[in-house]
Amino acid sequence: METDITTLADLSIFNNEEEFSIFHKLNFTQTSRGKEQLKKNLETPLHTLEQINDIQQTIRRIESELDHWPKHISNGTLMVVEQFFESVIDIIPATPSRLAALSYRYIHAPDFSLVKYSAGHCFDFIKGMKAFTELFGENNPKPLQDLLNNAAQFLDHPDFKNITKEVVYADYSLSEILSLAHFFRYKYKIKTLQLISIYAQLDAWYSMARSKQVYELNFPEFIDTATPLLELKGLYHILLAKPVSYNLELDEKKNYISCLN
Repeated sequence: METDITTLADLSIFNNEEEFSIFHKLNFTQTSRGKEQLKKNLETPLHTLEQINDIQQTIRRIESELDHWPKHISNGTLMVVEQFFESVIDIIPATPSRLAALSYRYIHAPDFSLVKYSAGHCFDFIKGMKAFTELFGENNPKPLQDLLNNAAQFLDHPDFKNITKEVVYADYSLSEILSLAHFFRYKYKIKTLQLISIYAQLDAWYSMARSKQVYELNFPEFIDTATPLLELKGLYHILLAKPVSYNLELDEKKNYISCLN
């Protein structure tokens, strides 16, 4: 499928006044990063039948798990994690003793408050990403499985072995908090940002699955044929308050689209 800015505007996919756009109607993302990714998805159509079918299967798979969607990651979580990498703070010790941890806490009190708060959100983020890999397991549609495989590789690190469903950040000692913060800030920044990108795509797909469920939408079925064929039933524009559905037909016997009420 090919499109351009004019087509997107004519179809009301996007609008300067966002609430009058299809994008706004379909946006059930939980984070600003997910919202940005959803916009990219809608303005970048797929080009092959295989890609379309793979994404349809991915959204169906996600729809089946909407009631179990992990809640660890919020928009605030992502904002804090990203801002942590840009914050100006004193050097965080790598593996501090209890005495060194106490010294950092009191000598660098303002920095410690930020470090402790940020490390907590980093903890929640990793816990959330692990929850996604556990929720979906193996044998998913290719786009989803590829994303989960990438996430699993990033999460397979000794520093994350203790971040499990049973572990609570509040139980971390001062030394453990500083060690975790040091690891994220100085050793894991790039991979953390890559994991955030992975989450953004999951959030965008979540939004598409949620909108499909809320509005009772259906996926189009495509066939590989050399002759033109179009058959749509119960078609209506999603932005209309009280739409009247209609049918469309096009085949090799007609050189125009028939609109049937």
